[in-house]
Amino acid sequence: MCRLFISIVFLFSFFLNQYAIGVERTEINIGRGDVDVVYPSDYSDDKPLPVIVALHGFTGNKKQLDNYWKLSTLVDDKNFILVSPQGTRDSNGLTFWNATEACCNMEELEVDDVGYLMTLLDSIEQQFSVDKDSIHFMGWSNGGFMSYRIACEHSGRIASFISFAGANYKNGGVCANASPVHVLQVHGTEDKIVEYGGGCWPDEITEGESNCYAGAFESVADWAKINGCEILPRQLGPLDLDQNTPGPETTVLLFENTSTGAVAELWTVHGAGHGPRFNLRYTNMIIDWLLSHRRIPEKQNEVEKESAIDLASSIQTIQ
Repeated sequence: MCRLFISIVFLFSFFLNQYAIGVERTEINIGRGDVDVVYPSDYSDDKPLPVIVALHGFTGNKKQLDNYWKLSTLVDDKNFILVSPQGTRDSNGLTFWNATEACCNMEELEVDDVGYLMTLLDSIEQQFSVDKDSIHFMGWSNGGFMSYRIACEHSGRIASFISFAGANYKNGGVCANASPVHVLQVHGTEDKIVEYGGGCWPDEITEGESNCYAGAFESVADWAKINGCEILPRQLGPLDLDQNTPGPETTVLLFENTSTGAVAELWTVHGAGHGPRFNLRYTNMIIDWLLSHRRIPEKQNEVEKESAIDLASSIQTIQ
């Protein structure tokens, strides 16, 4: 697994370490180092704002992620609060989030990232005026895995999340009791690190292959079931998001619950690997996607749970 992920270190070396200018920023420390918070220059306590928590990948850091996705450049225009926490360092100095069994706490350290991130949200809500129906997570790679776990364990608090090149638990039933959360999975078909079709990494402790993760479609289908979506998705697009591929290269599958509006989407970036060169249109689209998918009211959640269908039998057909 280390050999697979070492390429991420080199990938991140191309990203600069700076935030966008012209926005307001502060730092919050809840006992595990400074967390960067970027907010609009015209922020006012009497206007609750959405919150987006951005999670970096394995070996990465918060500022490198911002330079990859350029999220802070849109804080003023889109009017949201951007929160960029930092993962824990292992004995080799590599940063990680303790997400699913597959990724990426390889040394099995006692790290409660779920509790940490929820406490961080508490602190944000105490210091800023927050729209509690518009709290969102997004993550790349290991950060995508962590976003799935947050939604699984705290679905009542999260409106939507985006995982780029991350994955859900191999056993999607782990999240069977979760409430509906809007989900978008973005994944390259040529990803050799977190494979599009799912896979397993060698367990360096047991010397077996027990670190398994779901494929991109399987991850979305699991959440489509939770969200009570129609059994067959609609195909939308294509989209032109990758600068390295001429023309529209991204296809869109949309599972939707037409009664409640809950969605589970898969954007497949054909020909792309683990870290495509996304254009600025991509950043605008993912921010718009998050902000347009607000938390589903509790009564609607109950309706979704009653109407949930088993998608397992349809997976092979659609793939």
